[in-house]
Amino acid sequence: MRLLHVLAACCLAISCSICTCATVDAETYSSNWERHLAEANSLYEEGDWLRAVHAYRAVRALRADLPQDDEICYRIARCSELGRSCIESLLPSGLGCELVYGDKVMRWLWDTYGYCVEESEGDACWKYDKRALRELLRLHPDSSYADEAEYVLTKYSLTVDPGTQFEMAQTYLPVVKRYERLLDRYPDTNLRETIVEELAFLRDPTGEHPEWIRQYWQSNGVRYP
Repeated sequence: MRLLHVLAACCLAISCSICTCATVDAETYSSNWERHLAEANSLYEEGDWLRAVHAYRAVRALRADLPQDDEICYRIARCSELGRSCIESLLPSGLGCELVYGDKVMRWLWDTYGYCVEESEGDACWKYDKRALRELLRLHPDSSYADEAEYVLTKYSLTVDPGTQFEMAQTYLPVVKRYERLLDRYPDTNLRETIVEELAFLRDPTGEHPEWIRQYWQSNGVRYP
């Protein structure tokens, strides 16, 4: 009987010890989010984009109610966009590269980062699907970064070179409406001048526009008529 009491006491002590350790570990883990955030910010400032993405995600997993979660979502999006050059240097894009790298690698890049290879007119390049910006708008629609996120996603949805003038008008109409809603929702956005200039093109894609507007579109990968 005495042995049973001793064993019970030991089990109780071990159980309490485990609970105490778990509590301490949990408290330490939850209180360290600021340190992890500082490390993520350091990677961001150093331009280590892909590692910064993982670091920021770890911070978000560590604490769900981060006071600056909208900024972290924005930085994840920015790192993911800038990280395309890192992917390009590690895995050069090319026609049929899925066969070269394998489906498993391509699925991992898509699931982890949102990268895929887009093939067009005999060429191929890495694309990022802007998923972090969509999450930013879903979770923080009133964020100070929301106008920029909506602008980038609207421009990303633009179909380039649809063909005839009628086809252009039909293709650009949804983008025009999204830009107009963006201006209504964010009347004080710093992007107003840029959006108005792009609307001038979308509403009249074959019209006469200043040469610098043409250059702006061309520099962003859009073939100006």
